[in-house]
Amino acid sequence: MNDAPQNGPIPPEQPTPPPGQAPAGWQAPPPGYTQQPWPAAPPPGWGYPTPFPPPPPTHQDSNTALIWGIVALFGGMSFCLPLLASPFALYYGRRVVREINESPQPLGGMSEAKAGYVMGLIGTILIGIAVALVLFFLALSASQRQV
Repeated sequence: MNDAPQNGPIPPEQPTPPPGQAPAGWQAPPPGYTQQPWPAAPPPGWGYPTPFPPPPPTHQDSNTALIWGIVALFGGMSFCLPLLASPFALYYGRRVVREINESPQPLGGMSEAKAGYVMGLIGTILIGIAVALVLFFLALSASQRQV
C-alpha cells in the first residue's frame, strides 16, 4: 500500500510576500485600505470603568431575620415547635426594615429582612390559628362533659 496522497502532487511552497504586498494570485487592495497599526497601550494605572457601582453594605441583622423566618416556617411545618420562632422573625424583620429605611447611608439586605418579616408574619398567624383551634376543641370537650 502506498501512503502518498492520491490528490496529485503537492505544490511547492510559495515564499511569503513582504509586508504590504498581496500573495501571488491575489489582487492587491485598493489604495487607502491598508491595515491600521495597533493603538498605543493605555498609561499605567488606567483601567476600564466599572459598569455598576459597588453594592451598599448589608445590614448586620438582615440575615438573622431571614434565618429566624426559615426556621419558623419550614421547621414549624415539620415539627411544629420551631413555629414558636415566628414572633422573633417578625420582630427582627420589622426592626431591620425600619433601620434600613431610617439609615442616612444606603444599606443592603432589605429583601432578606422583608422575607424574614413576611415568614414571621405567616408563622405568627399560624400560631394564632393553632391557639384558637386548641381553645375551640378544649371548649368543645368541656361542653361535652357537662351533658
